[in-house]
Amino acid sequence: MGRIERLLCVSLFLAALLTVSSCGGPEASAYGVVDLKDSPVLPESLAVYIPVPVTARPQVASYTLPVDLSRVAGLDRRSLPPEVLSGLAENGFAVKEGGRYEYMFQLYREKPGCPFVTVDAVCQAFLGMCAGIRMELERGELRREMEALVSSFVEAAKGIYGRARGPVREAARTVLGFAGVAAGLLGLEAGLPPEVASAVEEELALVEGASESRASPVLGLREDYRVFQPHGYYRREPELAEFYRAVTWLGRWVVFPAGMDGWGSPADRLEAARRTAVLVGALHMGTAEEEPPLLLWDHLYQVTRFLSCSTVGLDVAAVSRAMEEVLGERFPLSRLEDDTLLERLAETLERDAEKGGGLERDPWDAAGPGFRLLETFTEPGAAVFGELAPGDVPGREKPRGLDLPASLGSDRALQLLSDFYGEAGLPGYREKVRELHSRSSSIEPARARANLVWSVFRNCLSLLRPPGEGYPAFMRSDAWRDRDLYLFLASWVDGVSRDREWKEVVGGLASDGGTGAGGGNAPGKGYVEPRPEVYALLAADADMLRRGLAERGLLSEDSARKLDSFYRLAMGLKSMAEKELTNQPLSAEEYSALEDFGDSLLELLAVPAGEGGGYIVPDPSAIVEVYRDEEEGTALRLAVGRPTIYYVIAPVEGRPTLTVGAGYSFYELWGAGEAVPTPEEWRLTVGSGQVPEASAWTHSFLK
Repeated sequence: MGRIERLLCVSLFLAALLTVSSCGGPEASAYGVVDLKDSPVLPESLAVYIPVPVTARPQVASYTLPVDLSRVAGLDRRSLPPEVLSGLAENGFAVKEGGRYEYMFQLYREKPGCPFVTVDAVCQAFLGMCAGIRMELERGELRREMEALVSSFVEAAKGIYGRARGPVREAARTVLGFAGVAAGLLGLEAGLPPEVASAVEEELALVEGASESRASPVLGLREDYRVFQPHGYYRREPELAEFYRAVTWLGRWVVFPAGMDGWGSPADRLEAARRTAVLVGALHMGTAEEEPPLLLWDHLYQVTRFLSCSTVGLDVAAVSRAMEEVLGERFPLSRLEDDTLLERLAETLERDAEKGGGLERDPWDAAGPGFRLLETFTEPGAAVFGELAPGDVPGREKPRGLDLPASLGSDRALQLLSDFYGEAGLPGYREKVRELHSRSSSIEPARARANLVWSVFRNCLSLLRPPGEGYPAFMRSDAWRDRDLYLFLASWVDGVSRDREWKEVVGGLASDGGTGAGGGNAPGKGYVEPRPEVYALLAADADMLRRGLAERGLLSEDSARKLDSFYRLAMGLKSMAEKELTNQPLSAEEYSALEDFGDSLLELLAVPAGEGGGYIVPDPSAIVEVYRDEEEGTALRLAVGRPTIYYVIAPVEGRPTLTVGAGYSFYELWGAGEAVPTPEEWRLTVGSGQVPEASAWTHSFLK
């Protein structure tokens, strides 16, 4: 060999040595290298939240209570029940239960009198519209992107598993099995090694069976497989059922349970940190045809988190930052054999989890947020009922719906709990409520907007502040304060309900046979419930969702049209409410918009039914279990049913005028677990009209 050839060989050897040493040696290079430096910057939320300002100072020159009904325009005493007339005279409004209207939009479309647009109807339209957008995404773009993400995830995990050794290989085996199950649920070919494929096949059978609780063959953890049973609209189409099972599977595994009790041993904690690093490392090392895997994860994570009311914990972006801090911007996976580094990584993850992972979580949830690939559904605030249960408040028989607004600072809720149930004075109750209120007050407004239901939940907090001077007379009574609590609880149930069915839109929806408003179907000047701050908040939410989907290329033509339409509607209602509060007349165009309000609601809610044609809308009934006493076998469920009818004497252009609108109904159901209805049983109950009596505290306004 000549001198030049020898120099060339030495140069090649040194170059190879430098390359290997920079990654930690030949063994390390064979494992693969995670490069965090050039990763895309993932946003902390779906989009930047841009508040909509409200500037009106209420100064309504209104009628006084009690009302002389002979001076109310549009009122025919002969056509209204005595209890409604009594409520109108005493409080300026009354709410009637038991109408035959199935949907709020139906009442507004039939125009039984001058329309009264309620916050209830606007909230229900927004939540229903968002559910329809979610369904459309899960049928199409989100499904496609999840398939691409899972395929990339499987291939990267297979590469790590095939090259790794020792504890890293064992961690990769679990991660590969986890990814393989997701692929199987989506009908994708994974090409798994036989020793992994057998556990995956067993796991798939359990997930698709969705009927028992047992140890997971892949994860080794106890799993209640009943959670994988599709519900609501996910049962309409096989593809939607597949999506539901896959996204639920990807969100069930708490890979690193930071802040949670139950570590079996210090070794379990280190193994959880190792699996977390392998899983996130696989996402960084994967490749996809169109978008980088991390961007696909962002699309799936941010959109499902915003639209589906998920818990908030450590996410992939937060874990990536922790890995970079401990392991460096670019590191070989072989470093994950070092238990000292894993101990530092575990400490860093726990530190970041304590801070909220950069995001906001349910302040009532005592458990810290762990790391999941996706997030799982929760009912924000539901933990309140367990913390105010008999075991924590001696002498109490059961939690109540009013516990939720009481824990958020509602003095009226505390007063009703005392007056009707004698419970606000029980030992420890008020102290516990103050503690819960302190926790809820820590929510940062901007971060709470990362989730739709949390955002709507915060929007409705303004309902717990009693309207003062300058608001119409009907809003300044204790009866209206009770109605606001009723609306708050009903909107919460509507927002967190996951078992919503969707029904065909058909012509000739059942009529209530007239409301007795006195105008028949004749048009008249209407009135907007003057809550401009709520309409502004909902408009800002719609704008954030629209921009967040558009920035990710997920905004379809139909979704864009609906979000634009809702934004214009909410902003228009805000403007009308501000005019009403400052005694300015509405324009002819604004009155016309109120006349068409029912059509606007239906257009926002209707979703194409699929290949068969036609349209579907969400069933208005919903039920949510908020508390269960396993020892006693009892449960508390909160529910909404068919709409109530509102009769309101509103100051339309300064003249007391009877207006008619639609609102939520709300029920509390308590009893033995098997006696409290399931979602399907509740729908049948609502359809039959045999609903239970409303809570005693609602009798001030509900007739």
